[in-house]
Parts: sequence; C-alpha cells; structure tokens
Amino acid sequence: MDGLRPVSAARLLNLNRKIPYKVSNIDVGDFFNGFLLDLSEYVLKLTKETAVTAEERRVLEELFVLEAKKEYDPWQFTNGHDFYSALGASLRGDLGARRYAQTWGFEVEMHIRLAFTDADFKETHIFAALKSWEARTRYSVVSKRLH
Repeated sequence: MDGLRPVSAARLLNLNRKIPYKVSNIDVGDFFNGFLLDLSEYVLKLTKETAVTAEERRVLEELFVLEAKKEYDPWQFTNGHDFYSALGASLRGDLGARRYAQTWGFEVEMHIRLAFTDADFKETHIFAALKSWEARTRYSVVSKRLH
C-alpha cells in the first residue's frame, strides 16, 4: 500500500478541498507498473483538462509526496478501489500474466470477496481489524450477517 500513498494523498487533499482536481475518475492501475506508481503520469492525467504548467505539475507532485509522508493509518488512508486497481495491474505484469479484462479493479475485488466463506473470513486478521476499527470509529462496514 505504500506505493499508493501519493494517490491516497491526492484523494485526501481533494476531499479537504486543497486541490481542485477530480481524482475519482482516474484508474490508478493505468499508472502502476513494477509495483510503483508513475506519479508524473498520474498528475498529467489529473490535470489534463486544465491549463497547468509543467512547473505547477511538479509542485503538485511534491505536494502529494509531502502529504504521503505524513503518518496515516494505511487502512484508512488508502482507497480500497485504488488498491484493487493496483493489484490488478500487478497481476498483468509483476505477479502474473493475466489478461486486462480479468484484472480490472472491480474484478479483482469481486474475486477476493468470493474467495472466502463467511466463516473463513471471520477467522482472518482483516476481519478482526475491521471489527476493531468499527468499534473505534462507530462506522459500520462489515455486513450485518457477519456480526
């Protein structure tokens, strides 16, 4: 998830209205290769419809890197859809030779969700971590059938 931290930073800055760019329509998998994010290409795509200079893009990259270095809980900082898109990109090259249609973020996410029975999922560390997070934040993300 560390490789996604600049994207997570961009999302956070966008959410806090510190940058005016729409980050939600960008597929991170398009900029992820060799387990690394091509931040320059990501920023180029992010600013494509705007009149931003190369220097302003460089400053934006630096802003994302600086924000990414701050201490955030990775379970809350990283967007799950971004994670699955990056994992899909890795399955196309670094982790395997899967076809593109089999590695879209939503496909990877769906298959991981289907890989566990409810009973198996309840035995995982991530289930315990989710339940702990729910208790701390009072948000609910785990299906009621698993309680």
